[in-house]
Amino acid sequence: MRCLRAANVAKLQTTNNKVNQAGFFGTFSTVPVVDGEFITERPTQALRRGRVNGKALLTMTNTREGDSFVDQRTAATVTVAGYTLRLFPNMGTANAAAVAKLYAGVSTPIDQANAIMGESIFVCPTYFMLNAFPGASYKGEFAVNNVLHGWDISSYFPSAGAPAFNNAAFLIAFSGAFLNFATSLDLNRKIDRRNITPLWRTYNQRGFEMRFNRTAGQVGQPDIRAFWTPEALRLRCNFWERVSQLTAQ
Repeated sequence: MRCLRAANVAKLQTTNNKVNQAGFFGTFSTVPVVDGEFITERPTQALRRGRVNGKALLTMTNTREGDSFVDQRTAATVTVAGYTLRLFPNMGTANAAAVAKLYAGVSTPIDQANAIMGESIFVCPTYFMLNAFPGASYKGEFAVNNVLHGWDISSYFPSAGAPAFNNAAFLIAFSGAFLNFATSLDLNRKIDRRNITPLWRTYNQRGFEMRFNRTAGQVGQPDIRAFWTPEALRLRCNFWERVSQLTAQ
């Protein structure tokens, strides 16, 4: 610490930029690690054992969580196995081949890479958290216009910018989920009676979710409905949980 405090700030900033720019696209060079004292085990391990603080959980994921963290300029050259090994160097060729097989049905190779990033880092760990709160967790999906990571923020914080779907009824329903949860931990006890969200059951490890979308057309209408977690996604998440030690999660 004494050395860092005495170092030239401009040089530290330059070094920091170079270290991060040298990292694989979409990843962070500096991340938390298990040190045995402050962080004693990997998050996936703790969640599997139910070692959580709190009584309930509300989670929301976006349709295309991974796209912003994948270099879309590689669409013509990317291979799934190669991308997997760059993203998770400890996976090994056998597991990388298994990932390629698992995602073979997801459109083009670049779409598969987008899905691998989105699911392994954002979506699947969400399910790991949900399973750690049996009977007291809710899962939602923000699906308007196939939104990217972070594009839901302006839909419950209007000061953050223009929402992806500027519809009063939709915004009341979407932001209302968080308000209802914060006040009662029950998404069906609605503060605003104009909230059009249908009955929202708990996730309960069986896969009940609520999708927030809009109908097609220039003047779309809110399309908010329940659905069950797709089986193909469940299988892919089961794989990521099994190899979590190799992905440092």
